[in-house]
Amino acid sequence: MGTVALQMMRLQDLQLRARNLGIDTHRISEEKTEYGWEGKAKGILQVLWERGWIDPSISYKKYRLTAKDVNGAIVPEL
Repeated sequence: MGTVALQMMRLQDLQLRARNLGIDTHRISEEKTEYGWEGKAKGILQVLWERGWIDPSISYKKYRLTAKDVNGAIVPEL
């Protein structure tokens, strides 16, 4: 049977075929994966904080990658 024909079958039919071939249709997760920060890239704000460029008394919203003028319009890059 071709892959196109298998893709068009209903889930129950595919599960029945798998059980007839001795293939388990239930996935059992033995361990729960906990995702953290390890191996992930740091943001520019984190790097600046670690190097001492961020003042903790000022809101972090002041530190932005896009510059805005007094009226709130974005200043184009040079």
